[in-house]
Amino acid sequence: MIISKSSKEGSIKVSLMSSSNVEPEKLISHAALTCYNNELPDIDGKGINVYERLYKTGHHTTLQHYFMTFAIEGVSVGDVTFGLHLANSFYNSDQRSGRFCSAMFSNPNYDSIGSYIEEFWSVGKTSMSEILKYLHFSIDSYQNNLEKAVSLTKEYLKKERPKLSDKILEANSIKIAQEQLRMFIPVVFPTALDYTINLSSLIALWQSAWNPVMREVTNLMRDLFLEINPSCGYFFGNDLRMTEDWYPKREIKSNYFLSGICKEKPSYDLHNTKIDGEVSIPKSEETHPVDLIQFHPKFMDNSSKLIHSSIHISCATMGQDQRHRTIKRTMPNFTGCVYAPPLLKDLGIENDLIKVSSLWNNMYSYLPKTLSTIMVPYGSMVSYEKTGDLNAIMHETEKRLCWNTQEEIYHLNVQMREKVLKLRPDLEEIFSPHCIKCGKCGEGTRYCGRDLEDLGYQNRKV
Repeated sequence: MIISKSSKEGSIKVSLMSSSNVEPEKLISHAALTCYNNELPDIDGKGINVYERLYKTGHHTTLQHYFMTFAIEGVSVGDVTFGLHLANSFYNSDQRSGRFCSAMFSNPNYDSIGSYIEEFWSVGKTSMSEILKYLHFSIDSYQNNLEKAVSLTKEYLKKERPKLSDKILEANSIKIAQEQLRMFIPVVFPTALDYTINLSSLIALWQSAWNPVMREVTNLMRDLFLEINPSCGYFFGNDLRMTEDWYPKREIKSNYFLSGICKEKPSYDLHNTKIDGEVSIPKSEETHPVDLIQFHPKFMDNSSKLIHSSIHISCATMGQDQRHRTIKRTMPNFTGCVYAPPLLKDLGIENDLIKVSSLWNNMYSYLPKTLSTIMVPYGSMVSYEKTGDLNAIMHETEKRLCWNTQEEIYHLNVQMREKVLKLRPDLEEIFSPHCIKCGKCGEGTRYCGRDLEDLGYQNRKV
C-alpha cells in the first residue's frame, strides 16, 4: 500500500512507496536478540525494550535493518543538492534528470515556484518581484539560445563522434545543448526522486535537518513512517531537533563576486596522497557490468591508499559528483565564478551568464540565506575538498571518463587522471573507461560514437 502526505501548502508531496514487511520493533528486537542467543529468536516471540536497551544506549545498527523508499515530488533541485544528498552517504537515490527532462525548463510554472518560496520563506512583494524577474531572465536566456545550441552541438558531435547513429545524434544534440545551457537556470526549479534510507538514517536526517524544506520533507517522511508504525514515536523527540540553519558560505576574500569571472574548465588540485606500494588492478569484467572492487577481498588493500584533492566545479556538476557516495567531501563554498561550457562560449553569451550570476549575488544580500542558496544558478561554481580510497576513485574514474557523462565532470576526471598518473604511471590501466580497457563500449545502444582507436582524453567539447 502506498500512502502519501503533502506539505501544508502542497508544494511538496512525499509518498511511502515501500518499507520492510516486518514491524520495526520486531525486526530491531530480532536483530539484537540474535546477538545474545544461541539460537535464532522467533520474530513473533517476546522481544526486548527497544527504547531502553537499544535506542537510548546508542546501539543503532539494529535499526538499520528497517528500510523505506520514499517518492518525493516538488522539491527543488537545490534542496536535493544542498539538502538530501549533501552530507548523508547512507542512502540510495534516483533523481529526475536535468539532462533529459526538457519540460523542467521549456515550460516552467512560475506560479508554482513562487508558491514554493512563499510556503517556506517570508519574502515581501518587492523581493518576490525581483525573484520572478531573475527567473524570467534566466529562462529566457536558456530558451532563446536553445535552437542555436542544438545546431552547434550537432556540428561538434559529427566531428567528435563519427560513429554516432543519426537517431542518437538527434537525441544527444538536444540533451547536450540543454545540459550546457542550464548553467543559466537557478536550482530552485522542482524535481522528483526515489529515496531509500534505513530507519537510523531517517532519525538522524530528521534531527539534523538544517533548512526549512529539509525540516518539512523529513517531517513528512517521519509522519508516513509513524502512520504505519505509531508505537515508534519515541524515535523522534522534538527536543532533540536542530533549529539552527546551515547554508554554504561565500568565499568573502574572492574578487570574483565583484568582477564576474567565467571559467571554461573545472579545476582539480591534487594534495596529499598515499598510493605507494602494490596495487591490485581489476580486470574489466571485475568492474563491469558489476563492480566487485568494493566487495572482493583481493582489493581490500587498495582501500588503505588515499587520494586527497580540492575541486572547483559548477553546482550542476556538484550534483553529479554526489552520486559517488564512497568518497568523502567537505562543505562547499560559493566562489563567485560561473562555469561557461563550450557551447556558451562559442555562442558568445558569457556576458548573459555573468549577468545571471550578478543578479543572484545581489539577491544574496537580502534574501534568507537558505533561500538564496537554492536561487543560485546551476553554473555558479563551488569549491570543496574530497578524499577517496583507491577503490572508490577507480570506480568514479571508470564512470566519469565515459563520453556519455556530462562534459564538465569528464574534464574534471581527466585532470585527476593526469595528475595521479604523474605519480603512478603504472596505474594507467585502472584510470581509464571501460571502452579503452577492453575495446568495446559498455553502454550498449547508448554508444557515444567516438572512435575507440583515438585514445586522446582532451579532444572533447560536448
